[in-house]
Amino acid sequence: MPALEGVEHRYVELGDGVTIHVANAGPADGPAVMLVHDPKDGTRVDVPVRWLCGTKDPVLTPDLLDGYADRISDFEVELVDGVGHWIVEQRPELVLDRLRSFLKAET
Repeated sequence: MPALEGVEHRYVELGDGVTIHVANAGPADGPAVMLVHDPKDGTRVDVPVRWLCGTKDPVLTPDLLDGYADRISDFEVELVDGVGHWIVEQRPELVLDRLRSFLKAET
């Protein structure tokens, strides 16, 4: 994954295709933690997964998702036009809306 200037990235391999990715842009932002599962290793994910990504994100591009839908039982992708890597900062209302909808549907 390409590094963004000023952002520290750490990765911890947990095994079974699961990695913890921590990106820390500094004390103002605090760390962003993401569990990353690579279903290309043959394992399956049987929990709902929603992927929200900006069309102008130079790091998390749609081609990274190739093969995920075949290995995840409930997988949806939404590409947001004109948004870059920092989708939470650029479109906070949209992210919050999608998160609320997802959590409401799962309860």
